Amino acid sequence: MGKRKREGESETFAIKCGLGRLLPSLELREAIEKAVLRAHPVLVQGLLVATHTALHLLQQGKSVPITDQKWWYGCMSACGDACMRSALDTDIAASLDELRQRHGMKVSTSAYLRPILNAAAVTMKANGQVAIAQTFHNNLKRAFSRIVSIYEAAYGDLDGKVRYRTLQSAMNLCLGARRATWHITVPNGVREVLNERIRDWRSRYADVLPCVFPQSIKEAAVGRFLEWNFELHLHVDECIQLGDEISFRKGDLKKTSILPLGSHKVKFIQIDAGVMSDGIWPMAGYKVGEVKTPLADLFPGVAALCPRGSAFAGSLKTDGVSASVVFTRPKVDGGTDDKCVWKPFKGLVHRGFLAVTPRTFLCTEIISKVSLHFA
Repeated sequence: MGKRKREGESETFAIKCGLGRLLPSLELREAIEKAVLRAHPVLVQGLLVATHTALHLLQQGKSVPITDQKWWYGCMSACGDACMRSALDTDIAASLDELRQRHGMKVSTSAYLRPILNAAAVTMKANGQVAIAQTFHNNLKRAFSRIVSIYEAAYGDLDGKVRYRTLQSAMNLCLGARRATWHITVPNGVREVLNERIRDWRSRYADVLPCVFPQSIKEAAVGRFLEWNFELHLHVDECIQLGDEISFRKGDLKKTSILPLGSHKVKFIQIDAGVMSDGIWPMAGYKVGEVKTPLADLFPGVAALCPRGSAFAGSLKTDGVSASVVFTRPKVDGGTDDKCVWKPFKGLVHRGFLAVTPRTFLCTEIISKVSLHFA
């Protein structure tokens, strides 16, 4: 079962299974496989165009509209043969020309892919924010570690515990943690070196601070953290130029991708009523909007997969082989969404059953057949 997400008075969650378990017709399955194969090169090339455009904008000191759905759609639709040149953003068009002329990127077929690319743009907008949240704090800590390594090359190595406390203090001071201060064991020399860089970063990125934890990065601030991340990448290049003069710690010279990159693995596409009528069925020979059959009728196997008390949300993701089906159910107050709350019991008739989670439907039938006594 996938992660749960709350929306208003209900929460959504996904269940993964094979596409065949949803019992689509042979005609529908062939159309889905055709859509997946047609969308794959466009999506991969679109992510490459997005990264290329973002790097150009960052090098010019411009902001990257990473949270703009239209920008992501423009990057992906630009790679298809159905895209109008006049509708492209100038920066995206320049990156596209460079990739095609210098690197030989080819034009891909994109007929009937508009609804699929629209759904992919929404996903990439969210993935871009997640990528920044997952990498920024680690990249910042590596930058402080590199600075400490340069200090150690001149003044001698720090004790392991002192080095750890130095990095923790620098992170807290830079990101604006409450009552942050230097640990008493941190030498004055390394404090002065790190304070210089901390004051510089805090003055230039004061508009997005404090941000002590990755989950503190808000959507409005993602662009600024992307700029900061790019600056940390440039710092890696500066340290690499020092050559063998400095012995950096393992992993400190590691680079992470600026934006989520596409791999050669087949991409999942999102299917809902709009994508089905305007994108999937036209690939099977029907007119756009001609088939209006509900998704639940097209995939009769969804009913058997639906947990008790839940309802099909009307969308799923698939790569033509496996599928991730989205369901909704009433929001339950109390408890947590991402962690199961395990409660121990004693006096169980079924001795092999040690604990249950009250939010897991799979345990319901077992619990009803045993005599439970709360501890």
